[in-house]
Amino acid sequence: MNKRMIVVLGVLALLLVAFLALRGGSETAEAPMPAVAPVEAPASAAPAPADELRLVRFVQSKVTRFKVRTDTTTVHVAREGEQWVLIEPRPPPEGFVLDAAQTEALLAWLGALRATRVLEGAPTEAQLDARSPSVLIEIFREAAPPQTVLLGAPIPGSPDGAKELYARGALDARAYAVPEAVKTRLARGLELFTTSGSP
Repeated sequence: MNKRMIVVLGVLALLLVAFLALRGGSETAEAPMPAVAPVEAPASAAPAPADELRLVRFVQSKVTRFKVRTDTTTVHVAREGEQWVLIEPRPPPEGFVLDAAQTEALLAWLGALRATRVLEGAPTEAQLDARSPSVLIEIFREAAPPQTVLLGAPIPGSPDGAKELYARGALDARAYAVPEAVKTRLARGLELFTTSGSP
């Protein structure tokens, strides 16, 4: 075998090696990527503790009557069909007209009433002034016991100087703090049941 033939064979060998290397690289580049497991969405966060601060829970359409009493006023209304009628005070002030839509709005506001925080221990009789609370809310329902909310004495030393009252809801015996503004609003009495009022 002469030198020329050896050179030719060597060149062919190099070409073959290069071809095989190129082919192997192409197969590697085109190889499919391994499947990536889907990332699971994090579990939904636990519900906010705001629901624990509820003072009442009722189905509005099942309420047959309700009463709101404060230091200065008492209003008691009852449902008659699609309308509401005034039970107390009687007789009503001259020119007073009970507005059904405003009454429903006030009832919805009461149903959404929440405390600002839970206090340590059960409220005492003195804190609630249970014999003569500053606010008494009574909700009467079809085929169910009435629900009662009591607001009592001011809470001394509230955080940030907030004006709060002791409270006891209808759902448990715990002591709660409720903004004094709740009492102020409910003290508007009959005004909340007319078109000029707003719950």
